[in-house]
Amino acid sequence: MRTTQYIGLTKKCQEQTQGLEKREIPGWQTFGMFDEDIPLYAYYRKDGRMAAIEYVHACPWSSGPMIFLGLMTSNGPSPYNWLEDIKASDSQLDYDEGIYYV
Repeated sequence: MRTTQYIGLTKKCQEQTQGLEKREIPGWQTFGMFDEDIPLYAYYRKDGRMAAIEYVHACPWSSGPMIFLGLMTSNGPSPYNWLEDIKASDSQLDYDEGIYYV
């Protein structure tokens, strides 16, 4: 069955956003294979300053698009964003290690 596979952020990126306010930004989104809206979020500190924003980091195909998100901060991309690996695995991704296999 073909479908959009929303993968999201790595476990470490999710931890990086803990304690921050998550807000949807109108017009800041991506779309699935059937044109379904997939919102992307910005994360704000308690003082109102933006800390990070989500973006589509990678979108390989496996019976549909697999949407891997990354975080962009004022210092550049998060060091905990997904990494691509070509080694074989029983699974296509590892949230804990932040690795996806192609």
